[in-house]
Amino acid sequence: MIPNFRIETSGKDLTEAIRSRLLRLTVKDEASWKSDAMTLELIDDGIEWPEAGQEFSIALGYDNVLTSVGRFATKHVGVAMDGRRILKIEAAAMEQSSSLKSQREQSWDGTTLGAIAEEIARRNGLKPAIFDELKSIVIEHEDQTESDLAFLCRLGRRHDLTIKVSGRYLMLTPADRSGADPDGTIPVIRIEKPIRFEYSGDQTSRYTGVRAFWYDNDFGEKRHVMYGKEGVVLELEYNKITEAGARKAAETKFREVVRKGKTLTLTVPGNVQLAAERKIDVQGFGAGIDGEWVIKSVEHAIDGTGFASKVECCVDGYEAFIKPDYEE
Repeated sequence: MIPNFRIETSGKDLTEAIRSRLLRLTVKDEASWKSDAMTLELIDDGIEWPEAGQEFSIALGYDNVLTSVGRFATKHVGVAMDGRRILKIEAAAMEQSSSLKSQREQSWDGTTLGAIAEEIARRNGLKPAIFDELKSIVIEHEDQTESDLAFLCRLGRRHDLTIKVSGRYLMLTPADRSGADPDGTIPVIRIEKPIRFEYSGDQTSRYTGVRAFWYDNDFGEKRHVMYGKEGVVLELEYNKITEAGARKAAETKFREVVRKGKTLTLTVPGNVQLAAERKIDVQGFGAGIDGEWVIKSVEHAIDGTGFASKVECCVDGYEAFIKPDYEE
């Protein structure tokens, strides 16, 4: 199989005009709300420079089987001299809805996460795609003083979920089921023979549980709940008004610290099916590494050496290390 690419702009196919000049083409796919990016490095032999905001559609793959990896708008153009002139074009993923980043002021009372996401999707011209288990999360009161995107991201951090605009959809997904389709299907890609890999595991802060406190008005006393098990327990410094709030805070924090405890970076032959928030199953790497991981980011690159994908992963915070339960 021969690595291949396609680059189009304004409906015009630039692939053959660029092919002999191509030094490196990279496309980086980031998790959640982070912007995806494209970088194109070409021999500058008088080729026409793109204008600011000029759009590029990129497809990658092998032979004549190519898969679209996104649309990007030019943000920066630079030139370097290293024995030859090199033109470097940097572009960011096309915004699906610029209004998502517009400042807003709104109060939300007596509602649910699902209702909030549906309203935000509608006013930004998007279709909501929300996991059923997230729709009924109660939001008693929230003051929004930031953009819709920033507001959703704030709620996402609190409730351990990811926000992603994909196509014309606004997707809300549990962080530990990232990469799943709205129907709950989670495609898992198996990896056994990487070109290279690097693993890091923090053995000094392996928390077994998180304890959160809340105030019981009926009994006039401070109480707590714990997600996980006794052992190395992380206590949250702030109090929650209700037991349910404390329980959710403990669960969210536990999953967060588990994900930060282990990281895996690997480079594999180019595979456009690898995307941020998808899951991979690695085997043959060794004890403590083999198993499922969640992709945080992936960089696809085509250059003179071929086509490779560099993947950065974190562990699944829902099932990693221990099977959590509640203690009060």
